Amino acid sequence: MALAPERLLRDPAAQAAFDAAQAAFAAKDYAAASQELERAYMLEPELELLYPWAQAERNLDRCESAIDLYQKFIDGGPSERMVEAAKQNIERCEETIAAQTPASAEPEPEPVAIEPEPPPPRVEPTADTEPEKPTPVGRDIAGGVLVGVGGVAVIVGIALLGTAGKQAKATKDADDNSMYLDMRDHATKLNRAGIAMLVTGGALVVAGAVRYGLLARKRKSSEVALGWDGGRGLALSGRF
Repeated sequence: MALAPERLLRDPAAQAAFDAAQAAFAAKDYAAASQELERAYMLEPELELLYPWAQAERNLDRCESAIDLYQKFIDGGPSERMVEAAKQNIERCEETIAAQTPASAEPEPEPVAIEPEPPPPRVEPTADTEPEKPTPVGRDIAGGVLVGVGGVAVIVGIALLGTAGKQAKATKDADDNSMYLDMRDHATKLNRAGIAMLVTGGALVVAGAVRYGLLARKRKSSEVALGWDGGRGLALSGRF
């Protein structure tokens, strides 16, 4: 708190909140110090209040919030000595976040790759057997399910991305730093979920299209058949 403004704040309520923050720092009650400094800054947004506020957040292990406050303090144009101190604390916070990431980070959803089913073996027609009629492409249940579910996933992904974009734009209307961070994290999660849904839906649609293509090729090849016509010789049958 020795780095805090020496002069009194103009607003009496802001000065009272600042004095309460000093007392909280002395008692190592960093949560109360952060709340009082936030209240003082909202009443009188002085640049010098940002640094001790960031220090309180860092002591509470709220490194992302602390980094934002340190950077806002640097952008305000303080002395070179204070800029260097803020940058050193940003590096400390980044090291803390990096150390916590493997244990706390949620795994990214992996795209689902669906292998198309291999076409059934072709049976050559003989005099005693009739050629198997291929399933019409438009009536294939598996292909329809793949394309239908994939299309729904794509639509949901687009909707999630749109919602994430609106949430990101709405962060500029946040009333305080905590609300801003919550809104930003929510927008990031929606964006990741939207991308995952798009990737999954695209994979399903492609798998369904591949299946339709295989069935169409099989139907085309089976429309013409060469067989034995009783005792009269070879006969060519099919649609032309």
